[in-house]
Amino acid sequence: MLSPFDIYLPSDPSPGDLIINEVLFNPRTGGVDFIELYNNSSKLLSVKNLFFSNLLTDSLQLPVKIDRLLYPNSFIVFTPSKSNINSYYFSKDSTVIFDASIPGLDDKKGNIRLSVFQGFRFVTLDQFAYSDDMHNALLDSKEGVSLERLNYNLPTDSRSNWQSAAETQGGATPGIKNSQYLNFDSTSVKENTVLLSSDYITPNVDGDKDFLLMQFKLLQAGSKIHVQIYDLAGNRINDLSQVIHGTDDFIKWDGIDSDGRKVITGNYIIHCTFVNVSSGVKKEKLTVAVINK
Repeated sequence: MLSPFDIYLPSDPSPGDLIINEVLFNPRTGGVDFIELYNNSSKLLSVKNLFFSNLLTDSLQLPVKIDRLLYPNSFIVFTPSKSNINSYYFSKDSTVIFDASIPGLDDKKGNIRLSVFQGFRFVTLDQFAYSDDMHNALLDSKEGVSLERLNYNLPTDSRSNWQSAAETQGGATPGIKNSQYLNFDSTSVKENTVLLSSDYITPNVDGDKDFLLMQFKLLQAGSKIHVQIYDLAGNRINDLSQVIHGTDDFIKWDGIDSDGRKVITGNYIIHCTFVNVSSGVKKEKLTVAVINK
């Protein structure tokens, strides 16, 4: 965290300082691409001398033409239309999204090179060769879904360091922490973990335990979670989720059935199914009580 006494002198980035962190290359109909960068250094970086190119189309270096300073551990997003990104995505920080020139990004594959012009030459800062088969195979549609970097310190060119953004976050997170980000503490998790906000709920809209929050801490990114609620007789009461979630995500149940009716007082079983392309299918059961006051 920055203190009032920290003094930063602006500098041009060096390789490893500024990294490609999220890319949208297959927008929804009417949408636009974006490239997000992250300052992975302790420096105050200038972005005014940055250039982008797509090596699979041509080697033309496009200047971003943005004169901004980027503090350590912060994001900046470049796109042909900031207003378009703002209209399509709700998980974002609009203050760090800028209209800028970026190369055309093919929906199938590309090779983005980030460079800085210094000392009368272009210096490559980072490079990301993407393809649509890097997306999660469990996605129903890849349109409008970005590829997110999983960890700042793992190699950009490692396919295993990228994952589709969580559907629960709208399919992209321009300007904020990636929905699929894994820190090194998360990678030490031995199994999928489900934490319940309470062992009972009282859905009477009094502001106290009106709903159940299920927090998921996942071993692997890109997992599809299917949550079903059953009564003790084995009747399925509700289906809560069947989409791809982030590595640290939530699902809420407010004590209603699939028809929108409040369930009766009693104990209920929560069936959680985790589906991941790499690890296959895993299941977990939990219980919660509903008390109608």
